[in-house]
Amino acid sequence: MRLSNKSLSLILAGIVFGLILLPAIFATLEIPKSDIIFSHKKHADQPCINCHDNIEQSDKSEDKNLPTMDICTQCHDGTTLPNECSVCHRDKENPQALVNPKRDFIFSHKKHLERKTDCVNCHGEVAQEEKLTSKNMPDMAKCFECHEGTRVPNQCDLCHAAMKLRRYHPNDWLHSHQYQLTTKTEKCVQCHQNTNMCQTCHQGDN
Repeated sequence: MRLSNKSLSLILAGIVFGLILLPAIFATLEIPKSDIIFSHKKHADQPCINCHDNIEQSDKSEDKNLPTMDICTQCHDGTTLPNECSVCHRDKENPQALVNPKRDFIFSHKKHLERKTDCVNCHGEVAQEEKLTSKNMPDMAKCFECHEGTRVPNQCDLCHAAMKLRRYHPNDWLHSHQYQLTTKTEKCVQCHQNTNMCQTCHQGDN
C-alpha cells in the first residue's frame, strides 16, 4: 500500500510530537539539581512551617517557598546544632543558595492550606525521605484525587492559563492526537473524562 504525502506528513508529525513534546507535557515536577545537602527525614520532628515559613501566604506557583539561610541558622547556630558550611553545602568554598524552579501553572498553597489540606496529601511521605525526588511532587493524577469535578472543580483553566494550554494541545493537535491516543490514553482521560466529547468530531465513518 502506497501512502500519500499527506499521510506520511501526519505520521512524521506524530513521531516528532511523541519523541519531543510528550515527555515535557506528561512529566512530573522535577527537582532541580542543588548544592544543598538536606534530609527531610532527619528534620521530621519539625513542623513543615518551621522551615517553609511563608507557605501559608504563598498564592503563586512561582513563589520561593524554600528556606533561607536565616531560617536554617535558627537551629544551626553553632551551639544547638553545628553551623559549618559543609553540613549543608557540598562545595563549602562556594556555597550556593537553593534554586527556585520555574513553574508555569496556577497554584496557591494558601488556598489549599485554608481548606485544611495536609502537606502529605500532595507531597506523600516526604518526611521519611533522605533525598527529595520528583515522586514527592504531585502529578495530575494526584491533583484529580480531589479535583474530580464534584467535591472540587476540575476545569483545565483552574491550573493552566489559557495560553499555557497550547503546550498541552499544540496547533496541530486535531490531527496529531490520533498517534498519542493508543499509548497515552490514561493521560487523556485525566481531563477528558466524558468520552462523549469524542463524538462531536467522530461521527459515522469519521
